[in-house]
Amino acid sequence: MFFLRATTSVRSLIHRLPVVGSIVFGSLLVWPLLVAFPINGGDALWVSQSARALVGCARQGDWSNCPGTFQFGLTQHLPAIFLTWRGLGDDAVVFILTLINFMAFGWLLVRGIRFFGRGSRSMWLFLLTFAVGPVYAYSVYSFSEGLTLVFLVALVIELATRQRFIVLLLLAFVSASSRETAFLTIAPLALAVVIGDGGSWRKWLLRLRPILIGTACGVAAVFWFNFWKFGTLANPHYTDPIRRVPGLTLKAKNAAAIWISPSGGVLPVWVIGGALALFVPAMALVGFRRNRGKSIAAVCLIVGLVAQTGLLASWYAPFGWVAWGPRLILPVVGATAFIAVFLFNEQIERVMSFFKWRIGATGLGLSVLILSVLPNLGFILDRTAIANWFTPPGPLLIPGCVEPANVELNRQNYFDCALDFAPWQLGRTLWDVGLHQVGRGWATICGLFVLSMAAGLATARTTPTGDKTLLDG
Repeated sequence: MFFLRATTSVRSLIHRLPVVGSIVFGSLLVWPLLVAFPINGGDALWVSQSARALVGCARQGDWSNCPGTFQFGLTQHLPAIFLTWRGLGDDAVVFILTLINFMAFGWLLVRGIRFFGRGSRSMWLFLLTFAVGPVYAYSVYSFSEGLTLVFLVALVIELATRQRFIVLLLLAFVSASSRETAFLTIAPLALAVVIGDGGSWRKWLLRLRPILIGTACGVAAVFWFNFWKFGTLANPHYTDPIRRVPGLTLKAKNAAAIWISPSGGVLPVWVIGGALALFVPAMALVGFRRNRGKSIAAVCLIVGLVAQTGLLASWYAPFGWVAWGPRLILPVVGATAFIAVFLFNEQIERVMSFFKWRIGATGLGLSVLILSVLPNLGFILDRTAIANWFTPPGPLLIPGCVEPANVELNRQNYFDCALDFAPWQLGRTLWDVGLHQVGRGWATICGLFVLSMAAGLATARTTPTGDKTLLDG
């Protein structure tokens, strides 16, 4: 009897260690975020100034071609317009916009745990994907991509669970109005969720109806907002021919760089998020005969990724310019990875079984995972490292390049230097710069946090316990 009790106690302790380790080391990793908060990535200051100009135009009754405005989306502008209308200065607006991002990151983690069910394998995989990496790093930046990701994940969760008409409509609206091309992201994500759940096409249309209405309203709002700012339905910053990448060759290089560039591609800086978004749906295509619905859902997700990659590859700043990692594609990659965690259980279990008894492969995989997330922590610990990489003696200022590389100043020179060379130079990559900002202490804490979550993933139950419906499929 004593032996059985001791064995039970040891097993209970083993199962609790990942939870305790994740809480302890995860709490420690919150400290760099609090110290760095807020990081003005550049957008928020311009958004604040643009919102101030819009408030001035509104007070004068001017609803077209408002001077002093910038290209950022309606969703990003709305809180800034309210804050500037209330008389807050630029610093206060930047602080509050960044605080909204930080709170959204916290909501994402809490809601994801509840959705997948505490202690489930899906929950641990979710945390391993979203609690570290670029999502963690952008939580204290003033960029809006983290908030857009939260809107998309909230839309997916609502579509997979309660399916309330008005909530789906509002979430589709705010997601679609976040930027001009957002509707191309919403459609494949929503289709993947409803098709993966099975049923007839009539059922799909009924579930998609509020999303279609909300997305259409969001697109109309974007057109109206552009007219208020610029006097045209289009956004001149995005449609200006000078910012379009010339030739198919450079576009193809850009597309490859978005995913595998050593200076910020998806896979080098977010290996688990990129793998879930790209490779897991691809694996689902192989099993087309076993589950046609899941395979079609996988096609929808892959089409969404390809479309967004193609759009960004055709623009002069496919990464988001002075930013760490694949900032602009972060929302669609994150939302796709989130769907993959609960929609493609069979494929994920096959990957898990491959690593189960292969110590060498497991060690290599964990090493790659830890190395991919450390630079994200590095750019939180040293907020000047990113900007320094883009300024003298940064790699963009190579011999023959105009200083600085500027698309308006010299278009051909910009594309030759900033896009054709910089993402692929290996002498001093942006990934390497971020890695060097992490001391041994923080690297150890980050590594132990990842290992704790990986241990939880390996020892967790596979039975879903959250509040979703699709995990049962």
